[in-house]
Amino acid sequence: MHHYSYRAFTIVPSAEADPASRCVIDGEIDMTVVQAFRTALFDEVRAGATTTIDLSNVTFLGVGGLRALVEAREWAAQHDCRLHLVASPVVWRMLEIIGKAGDFNR
Repeated sequence: MHHYSYRAFTIVPSAEADPASRCVIDGEIDMTVVQAFRTALFDEVRAGATTTIDLSNVTFLGVGGLRALVEAREWAAQHDCRLHLVASPVVWRMLEIIGKAGDFNR
């Protein structure tokens, strides 16, 4: 697992020895960092059967980041993986707007 740090956000994955993956993402997920966010998100989801994505300190989630989050959840469901989401009100509101909040385990 990698530690990612970008201008607008930071990702701190769990230790490799941890059977449950946990990824903490802070800051803004906008179009300037969305590809890095997508890469890091899928690295974590593919790493284990259970993944917690902690977006509780995300202050902005653009459409590309929202799409990546929904796609990661869909990938996890198709591969019998559990994706648990801890999110800020900003993230939950975006998911509610597109009708996907109920798809995520809180």
